[in-house]
Amino acid sequence: MLLPAALHAQLSARLAGGLAFVSTYLDRGVIRTNQPVLQPSLSIGLPAGGGTVTIGAWAVVQPSSYTGSRYFSMAPGEKSPNVTEVRPSLELAQPMGLARVAFKATMQLFPNTVGINKDGNTLDLASTVSLERLPLSPAVMVAYDVGAINGAYVEGTVRHRTPLSKGVTFDLTARAGWSIRQEVDSAPAAFAPYERDGFTHLDLTAGTSLLVAGTTIAPYLTYTYVPDPLESPLAPGRQDRETLVFGTSISLAGTFPKPKK
Repeated sequence: MLLPAALHAQLSARLAGGLAFVSTYLDRGVIRTNQPVLQPSLSIGLPAGGGTVTIGAWAVVQPSSYTGSRYFSMAPGEKSPNVTEVRPSLELAQPMGLARVAFKATMQLFPNTVGINKDGNTLDLASTVSLERLPLSPAVMVAYDVGAINGAYVEGTVRHRTPLSKGVTFDLTARAGWSIRQEVDSAPAAFAPYERDGFTHLDLTAGTSLLVAGTTIAPYLTYTYVPDPLESPLAPGRQDRETLVFGTSISLAGTFPKPKK
């Protein structure tokens, strides 16, 4: 029989919401929008058998209508502000010794009728093993895309976090991706740069995390290197081997209802 405190703990949910501003939106090294975008997010995590079940949603909002040969835009000429992409997700995570093992399904939905539209909708099934208690917190994700993009993708991440003072940390992160014969359906021509095999990109990120009155503010700078950039129909003639992205995220999280003392 569960004690009231244990029952209360089981029923508690972890809610998190955030809003990020980024100067350029890249996905796996592929530029989708080379102008500023907003990225709101919301998630709810529930305890399940010693692990967690997390339901999330993340979106991309173009605050202005980007039109012209020098712009990458997911919905060129559309009204603004405009939601160009939505990613609902479901994750099951479980601690296993030193590791955290997670299985996640993420849909990529494109609501516009120009640029990247519903023909680009796809589903990503991923499994991630992370060792956060080891030096550099290594993590490996193996994903398989089903839909507009088909094929396997592997991504490795290492991170070093240095506390600077109470509520302030400095983070260094490196992330590299590897595509395993990914193919793209003929309909979403804008996804042509994903059709590759081998090393896709390297991300190097430096950022600071500040906890202020329960709110986390995290400015960062990311350098992305792509070994063989392919021309994108989103901006004909443009091929960017190196991209520098700066951004800031503001997030708030809490457990509800709060455990009674």
